[in-house]
Amino acid sequence: MLEDSGMAPTSTSGETPQTSAAAVPPGDSWSQWFRELIAALVSVVILMLAAWMLFETFEVGRSKFGVDDKLALDAYSRMKDVLLYVLGFLGTVTGYYLGRIPAEKQADKALQSAAVAQNQASQSHKEAAVLAGNALKAQEREAQTKATVRSGLETIRARLHEDSLGGPPAHRADGDIESLLNWLSQQS
Repeated sequence: MLEDSGMAPTSTSGETPQTSAAAVPPGDSWSQWFRELIAALVSVVILMLAAWMLFETFEVGRSKFGVDDKLALDAYSRMKDVLLYVLGFLGTVTGYYLGRIPAEKQADKALQSAAVAQNQASQSHKEAAVLAGNALKAQEREAQTKATVRSGLETIRARLHEDSLGGPPAHRADGDIESLLNWLSQQS
């Protein structure tokens, strides 16, 4: 997932990943600057046009219309309608600029949080795999220990059985028991 977004972790220790230089196209900053310049120019033109039209509309509205000034009243009405559209554009431009930067910051934070979460999930997955491997090895050692103890006890039982048939030499079984206990203490 990190490869798809152009982000690569700098380490697996849970640090915030950095964007790599290869992930950013070389002309991207210039084109971004150019787009911002054009958008700013359009915004300034819309602002100036709205201010001029607002001023003109108020100037015409301040004049007193007579009963026969139907043409002037019609012109004032058209100016109000056009001003309505220009103020709509001005509101859109203002809303865009006031909402864009916080939204971009939130998006950057969300990308960083996602990258950190992905890194932590990957690290947890690796640690779980290591722990599962250790548990499997411990189970194998335990099974081997049980088999060794069982084999040793069977040997002792057989020797005790042989000794009881042949007479008193039970000291061979004592030596086997001692070696089995030594081996168990080394395994702990």
